[in-house]
Amino acid sequence: MTPEPIAAQLATAVARQNSGDLSAAQALYWQILAAIPTHFDALHLLGVSKCQQGQQAEGSWFIARALEQRPDDPGAHYNLAMALAEQHRHDDALTHFDRALALRPDHAPSWFSRGDALQITGQLPDAIASYQRALALQPGLTGALSNLAMALLAAGRAAEALALFQQALERGADPVTVQVNIGRALQDLGRTADACNSYAAACAADPDAAQPRWLWAMATLPDVATGTAEVAASRPAFAAALAQLQAWYAADRTGKRDRLELAWPFFLAYQNRNNRALMETFGSLRANLLGQWWQGQALPAPAQTKSPRLRVGIVSAHLHSHSVWHAITRGWFAHLDPARFALHGFHLGRKSDAETAFARARAASFTWGERGLAGWVQAIQAVQPDVLIYPGLGMDNLSANLASLRLAPVQLTSWGHPETTGLPTMDGFLSAAAFEPAGAEAAYSERLIRLPGLGVAYVPQPVIPVPPDLAALGIDPARPILLCPGAPFKYAPEDDATLAAIAAQCSQAQLIFFHTKTNAPLSARLEQRLIASFAAHGLDFAAHATFIPHQSMPAFHGLMQRADLMLDTPGFSGFNTAMQAIGNGLPVLAYEGPFMRGRLASGVMRQLGLPELVASTPAEYVALAARLVANPEHRQRLRARVTEGAAGLYDDLAAVRGLEEAIKQFFL
Repeated sequence: MTPEPIAAQLATAVARQNSGDLSAAQALYWQILAAIPTHFDALHLLGVSKCQQGQQAEGSWFIARALEQRPDDPGAHYNLAMALAEQHRHDDALTHFDRALALRPDHAPSWFSRGDALQITGQLPDAIASYQRALALQPGLTGALSNLAMALLAAGRAAEALALFQQALERGADPVTVQVNIGRALQDLGRTADACNSYAAACAADPDAAQPRWLWAMATLPDVATGTAEVAASRPAFAAALAQLQAWYAADRTGKRDRLELAWPFFLAYQNRNNRALMETFGSLRANLLGQWWQGQALPAPAQTKSPRLRVGIVSAHLHSHSVWHAITRGWFAHLDPARFALHGFHLGRKSDAETAFARARAASFTWGERGLAGWVQAIQAVQPDVLIYPGLGMDNLSANLASLRLAPVQLTSWGHPETTGLPTMDGFLSAAAFEPAGAEAAYSERLIRLPGLGVAYVPQPVIPVPPDLAALGIDPARPILLCPGAPFKYAPEDDATLAAIAAQCSQAQLIFFHTKTNAPLSARLEQRLIASFAAHGLDFAAHATFIPHQSMPAFHGLMQRADLMLDTPGFSGFNTAMQAIGNGLPVLAYEGPFMRGRLASGVMRQLGLPELVASTPAEYVALAARLVANPEHRQRLRARVTEGAAGLYDDLAAVRGLEEAIKQFFL
């Protein structure tokens, strides 16, 4: 074939591709490659056409072959990066975005898409800079303004995000989406009433939109409450909001209303109350709506197959380095008996790392990648699991939607978000003997399963501590250091007086709180509330306590090694922080609350053989803190006991054997 006919064929193929006739275009590209296997344009555009058909893996292979012929083509690097990003290979995608921009630094779409990849991988400062560069080059670039605002919101810069969302609204962006995002930014800023007005505006823009109505209902639950009165008022307000949602769906005669964008009452768990009745109302509504969606689907049922092993599916958006993974899920992948159980991973999230590879290597199958609810239902049904386990319901909407359906004979949840789900589709709640008081069943809609010990096979993460610069953090090295590492919403208003009493009784000590990594207004609202509470007790907060910046994991471990005591958060305890403290020899003063979510650290300390570090009343908590602060020699002895006993808490195979037995009991 002479060059002229090839050029003509290429032009015809490009025209076919641009018109959407991809099959005809690909046939012509193959003819060119039959004559010239290394033809750059044919390889490149064939790869692009494969991506247009949703075949990103095959498409990226062809584009990579094209780049072997012309390594410095910026367009091919950009297209390969886009194909890799679609496959969730974001680190590889960033390599090619960077190469494309090195060759063509004025290409705004590359900066924009590079920002998306950076935001997905959690590199928010770089993502923000990339979006800003894209907008500087092309101010009208579709979506860049909103994505920049989303990155700013995720980075805790809610005020800046709010201004950009408002700009997007003025420029004609979708009013429902933008008003929802404005509402979220306003909530982060503590402007709940204004946020509700934005959700109302979104509902007015599309009366059939469910998402803003659900977010409006969830906004009745405060994140960092101003006081106990706000907490008390929120409960009937939330119940009324659920009733309004039920009535709104019941009035739908068209079937047009979205039944999938259903928010979760995340902050309800941080109220130290029995939430079962509210969660059952919520769970019943969610399961009913998803059931109606399910009835409207025409998904083919897979052919039934037999297996000598029970098939156990783990469904989570956090099969990567994450608090739920490290606390709970990793031990299942590491130790579930492969002779009796075939473990199948369903990774709903976007992040992938070495822990994801660990899970994949130990699973009989591992499903990952972008797909909608129907696609995930089909992927799960294809495995035909006997048991599905959701380790952290309430952490993301997709896993909650799947859990609202009956996709396996036995469906279990656990304490990744430690609260009953209220879902009638959940058969059991995997907890631990160390965490549950007598009569705890009354707090669960599921069958409560107390696994042995801490209920998990926990393995500490390898961290090399970085010694803290106490002066730079505003910490006096001559005074005892009491770490208060809970997230702002873990500190309930009813416990402020207890913290003030500790400060008064331990006047020589300093309480160290932490600003959040991504939501500065949350920390600011807690700080203002504590300042007022301390003042009401005649105390100057600044003389007794301080907030320091969020610390990296090595810096936090270094600070734990230097600290004298960690104070557990009453009402909503911290498991990972307690285990990290123990790994650094730091005693934890634990508060044993009435519900499992308030007994995580106390369970750890009892398991460690240190029940004397567990308090069950505010007065006892304050007295224990005062006694420990006043006796440095005793603290040193406790450090030695913590260090000596730490290994006994790790990699507890009895907990996994208990899980296996619990699963088996469902099939007897």
